[in-house]
Amino acid sequence: MEKVRAFYYKGHYYLYPKKYPDYNSFLVYLAENKAVNVTELRFHKCLPPYFAEDGMTKTDIFIENENDIIDRDVFLLSRAEYDERLREKVCAICPGCLRYGGDAEDLTGHHEEMTLDGKCFFRVTKETEGYVYYSGVMLFWHEFMQNEKHLRKLVLQGRHIEAEEEITAIASNTLPNSVFTLYKTGRSLFAPVLMMSAQGSDDFGFLNEFVILHAPEKIKKRWKLLPYLHKRYYKYKPAFYNGEYLDDLREKGIGVAFEPVDADRPRFKIKLYIPQTETDGQRPEHNGYLYLCSLIGENRLIAACAGLDIIRDENPEQYGKPSALADAIQSAYLSPLFAPYLRQYNANDIVLMERPPLEYLGEEMSARTKSLHLMLEVSERAEARDFILDFTDQLRLPLGKIVLNIPQEENGRQHIDDLMKNYFLPMEEKGAIAIFGVAMGKREFGLFFVVCDKDLFHKEYYLIEPEMLRSSAKLSIDMAKELSEIAVEEEINP
Repeated sequence: MEKVRAFYYKGHYYLYPKKYPDYNSFLVYLAENKAVNVTELRFHKCLPPYFAEDGMTKTDIFIENENDIIDRDVFLLSRAEYDERLREKVCAICPGCLRYGGDAEDLTGHHEEMTLDGKCFFRVTKETEGYVYYSGVMLFWHEFMQNEKHLRKLVLQGRHIEAEEEITAIASNTLPNSVFTLYKTGRSLFAPVLMMSAQGSDDFGFLNEFVILHAPEKIKKRWKLLPYLHKRYYKYKPAFYNGEYLDDLREKGIGVAFEPVDADRPRFKIKLYIPQTETDGQRPEHNGYLYLCSLIGENRLIAACAGLDIIRDENPEQYGKPSALADAIQSAYLSPLFAPYLRQYNANDIVLMERPPLEYLGEEMSARTKSLHLMLEVSERAEARDFILDFTDQLRLPLGKIVLNIPQEENGRQHIDDLMKNYFLPMEEKGAIAIFGVAMGKREFGLFFVVCDKDLFHKEYYLIEPEMLRSSAKLSIDMAKELSEIAVEEEINP
C-alpha cells in the first residue's frame, strides 16, 4: 500500500501530474492553464481514501476555479492487496449482520459498502432493521410494472374504481398513507393518468414528487404521472365512506366564503357550505376537499389554503359562488407550484417565503421550500409539531439539515449552485434524500431534506466529505421518535 498526494475536484479524485506533484506547484500551473491531463482514481470496487490500481484511468479535465481543488492523502493498492485487506474486514465485522451470507471469500457487494477502515454503511442487525422509504418506492414501482398492462387496460376502459382498488392494494405494503387516482385523458384514448393526492398537505406533495421522480422510464413514457390532483385531468367524484358514496356536490347547491390572511404568500381561510342531508353523521371533509381540487387544482389549493371548514347549512347558496374562490386563487398563483427539482436547481421552482421568524441562519435570511410545515419544524423547532411528528413517525422518515459556511459575496451563489448540481441533487436522484427546502443567510447556506434511505445517505455523504469539510458543514439528523418526547438533536460529525 502506497500513500500519495491527490486532489478532490467536484466529486472525483485525481493524482497530481508528474510535473506538478503537489498542491502549490499545481496551482501555479493552473494560473496559466485550465485544461489538464490527469489520472483519475475511479470508485471501481473500492471506496476512498483507498483505491485499487485497476481503477486508474487517464482523462482530460477543465478546472474552472482552482479554489474548488481540495488537497487529499490517498492510498494506492493492487487489486490483490485491496481484496485481501477487505476480506479481513469482512471476517471481523460482517458476522451478526442480517445481510451477510457467511462466505467471506465472496466479496460481491462488499467493495461498494465497506471501507478498508472497516466502516460499513449498510450493516443491518435486529436492532437497526426497519422500513426504508426509498426501498418502499422502488418496490412499489416494481409491483406496478408487474401489473402495468392490466392497470392500463382498466383505465382505458373507464374502469377507474377497479384500477384504484388494485393500485391501493399494491401500495398498502410499500407506500403507506399514499392515495392514488387514475383516469384516461380526454385528448387521447392511449394516455392513462396516474395522480397521487397530496391529501391537503404540501408535505405529502413533495414526497409524491420523490415517488414519481423514481418511476421507471418506461412508465414515464406510457403514463402521465402527477404528484397532486391536477385540475386539467382530475374529475370530481363523491368520496367513498363507510361502504357508500357521500353526496355528489355537483348536484347540490353549495356556497363558499373566504377571506385573506396575513402570511408569507397569498393565502385564504375557506368555508365551504353544503346542504343538510340525512347522512349528516358522515364526515364530509374529504368530499368537499375533492370537490375543490377539481375546481381549483390540488397544487394551488394547498398553496393558498390557510384553513378549510366544511359546514352543513340549510341554504348554502346564500354564500358566494365557488367560482369566485377559484378566480381569486388562480390570479394569485398563475404558475403551477411544487415543480420538482429534477436535474437543475432553479429557485423559481420552489415557493418563495421571506419570514423574519425564521432565524436559523441569522436575521438576513431568505428561504425557499416545498413544505412550509417541514421548513418551520427543522428551522425553528416550532411548538405546533404534533402533525409533522406523526407524519414522519408513520413513514419512519428522519428530517435532516446541512448548514455550510458560504458567504454570499465572493461568488457565493455560484458555489451554492455547484453544490446543488454536483452533490445534493445527485444524492436525491439516487434515492438517499428528498429535498424540501433551502435557506440562505448572510454567511451560511442550509439544505433541508427528508432522509429516505439513511444507509445510502451516510455513504453518499462520506463520498463528498472533502467538500463538506471545506465548507465547514454541520450535519444533523432529527429522529421523530426522539422528538415526540423531547427535542433531541443527533449531531453527526462529518
